[in-house]
Amino acid sequence: MKSRIPHTLTALLLAGAVPFAYSQLTPPAGLVEEPVASVSRSDDVANAIAQELNADASLKSSKITVQPDEGGILLTGTTLTDTQTRRAIQVATTHAGQGKVSSGILSSDIVLWAPPPQESADALAEPAEAEVETVPASTPQ
Repeated sequence: MKSRIPHTLTALLLAGAVPFAYSQLTPPAGLVEEPVASVSRSDDVANAIAQELNADASLKSSKITVQPDEGGILLTGTTLTDTQTRRAIQVATTHAGQGKVSSGILSSDIVLWAPPPQESADALAEPAEAEVETVPASTPQ
């Protein structure tokens, strides 16, 4: 008799994955979609930045906090891609001015550097002496 456990587990996983995936696309009935950006402290420039970030469809699924910070703006939060991060910085720079925007936004695209695999002990040993071919010098005639 064949076990039905793998089929049952697969069905349960799919049943849970489909509603989860769908819930990522649209908010549940009666709820509005969360804004992309929020302001930590009310400020005219920060409010303008947050408003433009929220209106930008390319920043969907990002969560960014706009913080006025001693004459500048600090952006924090997360985005799905580096392109979204750059777009958020571009919007903030347009409103705050060049050199007045600092970013602490983390992207899901971030790739951490990992050292290359260790070479084998044989490869790290002293290199073998190279064979040198001796060619007799030609004498002028």
